[in-house]
Amino acid sequence: MVGDRDSCRCFKCRGACKRRPGYFVPGQVEKVAEFLGTTIQDLFGESLAVDYLTGEGPDGTDIYVLMPIVLGQTAGVEAPFNPVQMPCVFLKGNGDCSIHPVRPAECAAYLHGDTDSAARHVEIGKKWLWHQGQIESLLGYKPVTPFGSAMDCFLNLLGGD
Repeated sequence: MVGDRDSCRCFKCRGACKRRPGYFVPGQVEKVAEFLGTTIQDLFGESLAVDYLTGEGPDGTDIYVLMPIVLGQTAGVEAPFNPVQMPCVFLKGNGDCSIHPVRPAECAAYLHGDTDSAARHVEIGKKWLWHQGQIESLLGYKPVTPFGSAMDCFLNLLGGD
């Protein structure tokens, strides 16, 4: 199984960690907090953010997910869409993952430059459908997608209205 490998030191796998961290599935954040000897709320406030998949939920609703922040990003908030690729906060200076045994599901599934990340993003996002309350609890409010639709997000990237 891909997610069971101990580590990968190849250029493609480490390169993924330098571009954008993967999504956790429900139940994984608790394992990371335990691994690091902290609480879920403290972990969220120090190293995690809420991302979203626009229109992928039932009836076109948005799905919110938890992921590690990237360097320079604020933790404990909704992550604003940022097309700039930055390293994961858990990536150590030597290129190893500091939470490798409990890394996000999306990171564990990644293998040597695999190109099916968009489909995996959606698949993992849908696992969060019944866990949106956990995200609301961590944030202290119900998240709101910063853009009204996928088209709005696309237009924002282009700088249009």
